[in-house]
Amino acid sequence: MKDGNQTMKDEKRRMKSHLSGFPLVSRLRFVFPPMPFTRPDFRHFRRIGALLLAAFALAMTAARAQGPAAAAGPAITAGVQETVLPNGLRVLTKEVRHAPVVNFAVWYRVGSRNEHTGITGCSHLLEHMLFKGTQRYRPGEISRVLAANGSTFNAGTYYDTTRYWETLASDRLELAIQIEADRMVNSRIDAAQLASEMSVVRSELEGGENDPGELLNRAVAAAAFESHPYQWPIIGWRADVENVTREELYRYYRRYYGPNNATVVMVGDFDTPQALALVRKHFGALPRIPTPAAVYTQEPPQRGERRVVVRRAGALPMVEIAYRVPAGKHPDFYALDLLANAVGSGRSSRLYQALVEKELATTVTAGAPTMHDPYLFFFTATARPGVSAERLEAALRTEIEAMRRDLVPEATLQAARNRMEADFLFQTNSVSDQGEQIGYYDVLMGWRYLNTYLDRVRRLTSSDLQKVAARYFVPDASTVGHFVPSSQAAPGGPPPREASARVELARRGERPIPLPRPSPAPRTRQTVVRFRLANGIRVVVQENRANPTLALVASLPAGAVLDPAGKEGTAALTAEMLSRGSDKRTSREFAARLEALGAQLSADADELAVQVAGRALSRDAGTLVDALGELLRRPAFPAADFSRLRGQTLAGLDEEKEDPSALAGRAFSRTVYPEGHPLRPRTLDEERAAIQGLTQEDLVRFYREQYGPDQMILVLVGDLSVAKARMLVEQALGDWARNPRSRPLPKLDLPLQAQPRREVIRVADKSEAALLWGHAGLLKRSDPDFYATQILNMILGGGGALNSRLGTVIRDEQGLAYDVSSFYDSGLYPGPFQIALGTNPVNAGKAARSLEAELRGVQQKGVTQREVEEAVAYLTGRFPLRLETNSGLAFLLWQMEYYSLGADYLDQYGRYYRSVTTAQVNAAAQKHLFPQKATLIQAGTLP
Repeated sequence: MKDGNQTMKDEKRRMKSHLSGFPLVSRLRFVFPPMPFTRPDFRHFRRIGALLLAAFALAMTAARAQGPAAAAGPAITAGVQETVLPNGLRVLTKEVRHAPVVNFAVWYRVGSRNEHTGITGCSHLLEHMLFKGTQRYRPGEISRVLAANGSTFNAGTYYDTTRYWETLASDRLELAIQIEADRMVNSRIDAAQLASEMSVVRSELEGGENDPGELLNRAVAAAAFESHPYQWPIIGWRADVENVTREELYRYYRRYYGPNNATVVMVGDFDTPQALALVRKHFGALPRIPTPAAVYTQEPPQRGERRVVVRRAGALPMVEIAYRVPAGKHPDFYALDLLANAVGSGRSSRLYQALVEKELATTVTAGAPTMHDPYLFFFTATARPGVSAERLEAALRTEIEAMRRDLVPEATLQAARNRMEADFLFQTNSVSDQGEQIGYYDVLMGWRYLNTYLDRVRRLTSSDLQKVAARYFVPDASTVGHFVPSSQAAPGGPPPREASARVELARRGERPIPLPRPSPAPRTRQTVVRFRLANGIRVVVQENRANPTLALVASLPAGAVLDPAGKEGTAALTAEMLSRGSDKRTSREFAARLEALGAQLSADADELAVQVAGRALSRDAGTLVDALGELLRRPAFPAADFSRLRGQTLAGLDEEKEDPSALAGRAFSRTVYPEGHPLRPRTLDEERAAIQGLTQEDLVRFYREQYGPDQMILVLVGDLSVAKARMLVEQALGDWARNPRSRPLPKLDLPLQAQPRREVIRVADKSEAALLWGHAGLLKRSDPDFYATQILNMILGGGGALNSRLGTVIRDEQGLAYDVSSFYDSGLYPGPFQIALGTNPVNAGKAARSLEAELRGVQQKGVTQREVEEAVAYLTGRFPLRLETNSGLAFLLWQMEYYSLGADYLDQYGRYYRSVTTAQVNAAAQKHLFPQKATLIQAGTLP
């Protein structure tokens, strides 16, 4: 199941099977597979969306910080009410009224830990199959119904848990309750559907095999455990997944899925007695199941270091060192969490300074996921070009030994405590985040564990951290893994055959599903206030007193399209250097100032703009806005930091050479954008030469010529008054002088290519091939048929693999791909229309033929009124979810300013879509779809 806010490249990535360097509350964000994929509506979602994920989503980043927050720990669990039904179902409810949204989840006490050899991967495969129909719903209809109600939904399997969830408008809560109760006991697990879904899961597995980090982690875990079921990956061993029978899977379902082996979690805008009445109505009569057998296997003590080497195609060596650590409920785990935060979080951390700053590694992480049974603490690093795995391991071991020997400085320890406390507060910004934490910890050790967590962390001393490092980071209890890039293909069995499974699903519109009444137009909690500074900066402020946090989004026109000729990469490196030191602070000091407060601030450049995203606790709003002013107005571009950043950028280009998705994306853009177009990318070799040729002076010159307040947009949303926001912004940016030298954006029209193009890129030793298909989209955000084209895209593939035409045919019926998605890049200027999917190389040709046949069918026969109605219901129904968090609302308000959507856009959004007719959507298909002139790029180990 896929997520709605990931890039084309990242959407194919299955979660890693361990989580490194994350504090307790942020580790969990990476535990669960993402939501159904929905491409956003506008250009710049890709980059700024990534920034917001980095700044706000509590995942994939090092821990954050804040000052004392005595109420932070109980904040997540404050107001939780526990109810147990007679059939054993535990129900946890928490009312949160700041947005008309609710998160509903069912957590099962089963995961890959409950499997054995021969049926590994059963938990994950079963998770897929519970979307394939019940006695009430035909295959494909669960996704259709949820999508028509504007829900984001997902299911995720982990070692100890399986979770199914929906986040949707609160007036549709009963739908989620009804669906989950139905599939708890009535799922069909049809044999034909299983055969098709097996191919999908195989594709998912193959996507993971393209990732060197995942391959290394699987090998390390398999070597670290001899007896315990944590030794196999969550997705299972390929042979087990491919050979499990319907009968075995159905027995597994009946053994573990029942009310007395589950917890329901509801967080959001509802009345508790009414919500509990709905749960009793739908779950109350479900029968208990026999209590599942306990997992009693214990891993024997490790009596010596273990080593494993993975040789596969790749660009850079990697090292992973894993140490045995106790289960999450063990008293020592608090200190291990705090230690990971202290040494591995952020640019100011010990590991980053020792390995990345000294140009030995491009990335380094540290940490242990919270597990039911004893697991592993991971140190993972990716080498810089020219650094061997042996050298990187030696440097990493030096730091680990220092942790065993030395005390963490008190200032570092306090900053780590603060970061963990801040995370608890940031969790209250989202009903989905709160639901995840409450549910996950309830399954493992009871939700009340969270009540005392921070108090336990606050009492820890540097001596406590040194003791656990000395106790657990013992060479004889370690497993060391090296990933060594190899140009030779990995040996294997016979090549897979082209997928032949096919099932017939209820297509969108074949059996009408009930469509909901439109929800009321979402209202922001306070009036949105806009004002302009004397120097031209447009400021938007939205107060939200629901929780003590603040989100920031800003932009100004200094993107890659303005790179000087022959100096491609200037805009991107300039933006990244903004946070790497100023005339007041070094790079480390700038990072430490924010990291010690739990705040984040990062800048990035896309094609048109530099975008800045940030977050902080509202008490630190002054520091965040001041840092924004320092970042934009006073960057120092220190030579040493520039050299390191340039090296990291070059290392990224090396990795791209082995990444089919990245190679396909570059080739696609080079084909769709004509010669001489400002957005046409260089070849990898040309870009490498350009980056190598850049100097510090080039960045300084670009900054002086292009940066200024003239066209800047700044949005602030959170626990901050308009008056204080105005004062802070005036202080930080009010006297920033306009820049008369800044150049306007060039003309960026994108013509349609005259002829179709096909290109095959061969990459050795890759289990999954990447396909990109598309052409110039001929669509701007301001075009009158924008909304009709968005509906068309939603029907084609914008709703992701679970409820779109392409997903239904290629994923569900034919089992050719784990994911398939489509996207119109329609911003200030027209961009491409593209469809992306990943598939086994043997199936690439068949997938491409199916894709093109479906596109021709849409253009020749059109779409149906029912399809349009369901797409509109989804697009309008999900809109309130974008107001769930301060960051989501900040980004939405930024879009409104950037695209001049009007102050009434929030009120008019639903009307814009509901006023579109089926005829207008079909006209958009004629105007914006060109199968006869499309580009097809295939990249991978193709036959």
